[in-house]
Amino acid sequence: AILIALGTNDALQGRKQEEFKANYGSLLAQLRGATDHLAVVGIPSVEVRGRMPPDYQAETMKRIDAFNAALPALAEKGGATFAALPPMPAPHTIDGIHLDAAGYAVWEDAVLNGVRGACSTH
Repeated sequence: AILIALGTNDALQGRKQEEFKANYGSLLAQLRGATDHLAVVGIPSVEVRGRMPPDYQAETMKRIDAFNAALPALAEKGGATFAALPPMPAPHTIDGIHLDAAGYAVWEDAVLNGVRGACSTH
């Protein structure tokens, strides 16, 4: 099985929605033939913590929300199972970006469910 968990850096760097979708779609197309079990996990939220000021967090979250909205269709088109992330607890990062133990607990459950779903479809 291959699990794809990407997108936070794209959002942090201000990547445009169309470029994100094109890149993600291309990656899925390349990986589709490499496995029968492909899963895509949603992008976790970022927080105002550490060096993450409120205005930067708000702009980054707009991109993350847009990317997450596009992921189910990208996953379906790429032959992958999509694993959405439920809301994260507050706090859920060590520095505004990187997950802490509470964040990883939520992320891990979503990943395991996504992989189970991907592996049960083939």
